[in-house]
Amino acid sequence: MEIIIPLPVIMELDGLTAPEGQLGMAAKQATHCIGEHAKTHGLSLKVQTIRGNYLTNLGVRRENIDFGSDSADMDKSMDDFILRTAIAHKEQ
Repeated sequence: MEIIIPLPVIMELDGLTAPEGQLGMAAKQATHCIGEHAKTHGLSLKVQTIRGNYLTNLGVRRENIDFGSDSADMDKSMDDFILRTAIAHKEQ
């Protein structure tokens, strides 16, 4: 079995770590768990960038996302990039 986690998911989790409380702590635990498993289970757990590259660790936690200046691109959200990453993996 192979688990693919889009890098924008990590970016979203990183954004949730700032608040104190249960949500921030859960986000920290999730990213820590993903990072540890990516190192030890690199063949079955992969972090994929928007451009289709796979990371073996979370040393890179952000990538530039161009929401564009075109009106068609203005309505895009981080969820759109997460879905696009998943679709790109499926098409490989």
